[in-house]
Amino acid sequence: MEQRLEVLFKEYDTLRTEIISRMGHMFQIIGFGAALVAIFLPWVWSHSPDVHYWVVVPFIAIVCFGLWTMVHIEIANAAARIRE
Repeated sequence: MEQRLEVLFKEYDTLRTEIISRMGHMFQIIGFGAALVAIFLPWVWSHSPDVHYWVVVPFIAIVCFGLWTMVHIEIANAAARIRE
């Protein structure tokens, strides 16, 4: 019983560390998206939006949102395992 409890505590610590790490990844994704917006806004203001703009901006938004969602799902899975 003691060994089983020790294994559970080790798993708990590992999952907590993973959650904290993945939260950092989420903030990095948000920072990456903000940097892209900061780069593209002056370009958009100096040029009229053309076909490239309407292709690139939604693509970047979808990729950032997809990455953020994947990380969020992994955090939710780890949290569910901790609650178990």
